[in-house]
Amino acid sequence: MMISLSKNLPLKDNLQKINIPVQIMVGDKDNMVTLEESIQIYKNFPNAKLTVLPDTKHPMDKVRPNLLLSLMKDFWNLF
Repeated sequence: MMISLSKNLPLKDNLQKINIPVQIMVGDKDNMVTLEESIQIYKNFPNAKLTVLPDTKHPMDKVRPNLLLSLMKDFWNLF
């Protein structure tokens, strides 16, 4: 399913229409999504922030919870 989604992004042509704040997060050691893919998606949102989580693999349960919460709070406090 994930490989199929990566080849045919269902929302790709509609991302620029999403005007709410969006935070894209990717782990620097993610093996499902590359930093380049995340940047490509990030650039399609008119109101987005990109965050690269250090020393982080996929899935999200491998992330450092305090770091993740801090970055999410920082994003939420912008609005």
